[in-house]
Amino acid sequence: MSGKVKAFKHFGVTLGNDRWSWSGRTEDGAKVVITVWTDEMNHGTKPPSCNFFGHLRLDQWTNLPGNRERIENLMWARDNCDGRLHVVMAKAKDANVVPREIDEAYPTKIVMRLLKLDENTGEFSAEVFPDA
Repeated sequence: MSGKVKAFKHFGVTLGNDRWSWSGRTEDGAKVVITVWTDEMNHGTKPPSCNFFGHLRLDQWTNLPGNRERIENLMWARDNCDGRLHVVMAKAKDANVVPREIDEAYPTKIVMRLLKLDENTGEFSAEVFPDA
């Protein structure tokens, strides 16, 4: 079992596909969990955030099954979980290689709020809940 799979299991989430899933939700739909690369979390904002609008590699991941599944999970979070997203952090073996490979993945206590979502491309932005 990979580190990513174990990290999602920590939240009670079984991934749709162990290799290409980037997100998931608990069976009861109460919790949505997403993967965020360590280098794509912006700790310079208050609160910390991530923004995938205009991402440099957007054209490389827009049509991937992991993105399509993540769009569904982000919509679920928006519509059913007050936009709450629990976070699995992933560190890339080499952040410059496409596709990236996970060196390490681990569950966090970070809870983010979905701010904006483009349902067509999967671009989204989220920020850490100030009280989390």
